[in-house]
Amino acid sequence: MYEEYIELVWFFVGIFSYRIVSSVISYSHMAHIIQEFNKQILKMVGTVAEDVGFIRAIKYSHMIDTGLDDEQIAQFKEIDDRTFFIWKNTCIAHILVNCPKSFKSYIKYHDWKTAMQELDRLYKIEAKKNKS
Repeated sequence: MYEEYIELVWFFVGIFSYRIVSSVISYSHMAHIIQEFNKQILKMVGTVAEDVGFIRAIKYSHMIDTGLDDEQIAQFKEIDDRTFFIWKNTCIAHILVNCPKSFKSYIKYHDWKTAMQELDRLYKIEAKKNKS
């Protein structure tokens, strides 16, 4: 009795299997893209932070050259340090907030310090790959 429907059953099993395999492959590709995108974002944010640090050093050297006293320069440094600290943490917070919930487990940091540790780890991995 069921033998006449066996082809139909196999047809639906095939459709079901295809959907599962296709979903798993799509999810793994999206996860890989998110990981690579995250690496590039960390590199960009790290580079911007380095550039801001360099620009701040030039700024303070010009302040000294113009004859500002040490107290005024220290006040500027304090304000810049607080502003830079807020900017760094805000960048990481925005990355974490805007990441899709299903991919948050792929992000291995939660603040600036751990983000820079992750960036160092990524650079070390790239350096090992380039040596090989």
